[in-house]
Amino acid sequence: MLLTIGPSMTMALPMLLGCLVSVYGYQGQRTGTFLYMGLITAGSAALLGTFWAFLSSRRSRKVFLRKEEERQRAYREYIRQIEELLKERSRYNTAVLHRLYPSAEHAALLDSSCREFWSRTHRQEDYLYVRLGLGKLPFQSEIEIPERHFRICPDPLEEEPGRLKNTFEWLYDV
Repeated sequence: MLLTIGPSMTMALPMLLGCLVSVYGYQGQRTGTFLYMGLITAGSAALLGTFWAFLSSRRSRKVFLRKEEERQRAYREYIRQIEELLKERSRYNTAVLHRLYPSAEHAALLDSSCREFWSRTHRQEDYLYVRLGLGKLPFQSEIEIPERHFRICPDPLEEEPGRLKNTFEWLYDV
């Protein structure tokens, strides 16, 4: 508050002190209207300066809040887009794994003429792999998130990348 009002008082206080000294110096004598004019000038300068300082402070706060709201909205939209991309890739990877590794029931129905039966060779890493059930596997791509830095004021948006990483770290039912 003092830093807001102080600059406007810088001009008004010397004028006010000058007028008071003049009034004190003319005690007992007939004072002119110029002394009262100085008091009015100093008082009005102080009031107007304070008024403009408060308006400037309010406007700065509104601008800051509007920019902060826009920053949060834009970042949440970005996180939402990344989340949709990760969901899409997760669904795709799950579908590919189900196609590559059919259930034991499905594999039992395959006959030797089925192309799917002979799709792997002994040189491939997953040759003769059989799916015995469903479980969880690590997501095929590593999800990198920004490094956390020291902050005096906590930012609730800073937790969002970690939440996404934890959510999509594993593929389930594969």
